[in-house]
Amino acid sequence: MQDPPVKVKAIKRTVYPSAITSFRVAAIPLVLYFLNIGDSTLFLALFLLSSFTDLADGYVARNIKTTSKAGAYFDSMADFGLIAGVFAVFTVKGIYPPWILAIIAISFGQFIITSLRRDGIYDPVGKYFGSLLYAIIAMTLLVQTEVLYWLAQRVIVGFFAASLVSRIIFLGLNRREGAQPSSCF
Repeated sequence: MQDPPVKVKAIKRTVYPSAITSFRVAAIPLVLYFLNIGDSTLFLALFLLSSFTDLADGYVARNIKTTSKAGAYFDSMADFGLIAGVFAVFTVKGIYPPWILAIIAISFGQFIITSLRRDGIYDPVGKYFGSLLYAIIAMTLLVQTEVLYWLAQRVIVGFFAASLVSRIIFLGLNRREGAQPSSCF
């Protein structure tokens, strides 16, 4: 039996990171179900596993040299689905006000719009915003105090504002200098 052509091997390799991300997407309904019914143990177990897949998919894609813009968008969509879903449950339960969910949605929209530009926009703050939201979700379940909820709201607003400002500054510098960024993420 002959080995498949190199192009077929490369296409097969791209499946691995997408499969890891797909696990996160598939887990979203269960994660939200366990959170909604108040099963903190199963929620945290699935949430931590989902968080691990967020780290693993990018790591695998970089190591087997199959990174792509489509893969990055799929990863971002999976992150947004999980994060927005969890914050929607938090909002329904009265833990966070609805405007926090709106800020998360606007931040994701800002990322999509600015990364669709031909030259892309590098946002040093925004790239950590998703990680921050994952941490706030875990802390919200583990600490469960009004002080944490109050502090988390301020941190989310601060990161959102800093991300927005950094994108505006980058746009201004890019326009003025005619610089081309090396990466949009």
